Parts: sequence; structure tokens; C-alpha cells
Amino acid sequence: MSRVHPESAHGSWPVMTGQLFVFINRTYTSLFTKESHLGLTPVYILYILSIHTIYGRGVPVNIQISNNTDTPIYEQLKNEIIRAIMTSEVQPGEALMSMRALAKELKISIITTKRAYQDLEQEGYVYSVVGKGTFVSEQNANIQRERVLLEIEKNIEELLKTAHQIDLSAEELIDMIHVIEEDKK
Repeated sequence: MSRVHPESAHGSWPVMTGQLFVFINRTYTSLFTKESHLGLTPVYILYILSIHTIYGRGVPVNIQISNNTDTPIYEQLKNEIIRAIMTSEVQPGEALMSMRALAKELKISIITTKRAYQDLEQEGYVYSVVGKGTFVSEQNANIQRERVLLEIEKNIEELLKTAHQIDLSAEELIDMIHVIEEDKK
């Protein structure tokens, strides 16, 4: 955490401390005691502002919804939460935001968030506990496989990008994979 010596304070300025913004403001006031007047005395006021990605109970998730697509909003929301689960942005057992808080934050209907959460629960990505919230399910074999496939796809995209830089064809890449695979046996 950043520390600022009060004597160096002049006016008001922010000090960034991770996810907190700290504002220090120096002002002067007249202080009186029963016995005497102390004159103008500097008073330091400390303001602390906490910044969150999405407000509410549950894990903050970076969700992007577009109105410029034919994909329904509930499906976009569902896919964004699946992406967050697959990329380990949210961990098994962690609570998601409440449907109401998420709907308010994204400025969408609560019916839309309810539909997305219901689909996620039917597909086994999350489970609900009445009165407590919606939680990410423990990873089953299919979800783990999907996560690995997603990682492989990213690696293949990077490999193709690198191969195109030296005009290496996909067939040549496949041949290289076969050679490496044979060497591993």
C-alpha cells in the first residue's frame, strides 16, 4: 500500500493502492478548547474508494453482451459465464452474482438472467442453493475435456499464426506433428 506523509500533503490528490483509490485532502479549521483558541490547524481528511468490476455478492465476472448480433442475450450471457468457467476466471464452488444484481448491472431483464442461469444449471455448469445463491459446479469429465480442448485450440491458433509468418502450410504442420508423434513412441 502506498503511504503518504501528511506533512507533504498539499490540497487533494489520489494515491492508487491496488483496487483502492485513496484521496487525501488537507484543509484548515479553527480549533477551540475550554482554555484557549488554538488558531488555524491543518486537518487531514482521508477518503477511501473501493473499485469493483461488478457490484454485488458473488465473483466479479467480465461479461460482454452485444445488441448487434442475432444471438439472444440470454445465450450470450450463458456463453460468457461458460467462458469464465472454462478459463478459470471463476473456480468450482465460487458463488456467481445473484440474478437480480447481474440483471441490474448489465441493464437487462431479470427474466433473461434467470433463463441463462437455468440453462447453465441444466447443462451442469452451476448449481443453485435456495436462499444462498448460484455456485460453479465441481468440474466433471466433460467440462475438464472442454477446458483442455479450449487450450489446445488457442495453441493451434498460435501455431498457425507462427507458421503463416514463414509460409508453412497446414499440410507441412500436420507432417511435423506426425513425425514428432512417431519420435515419442
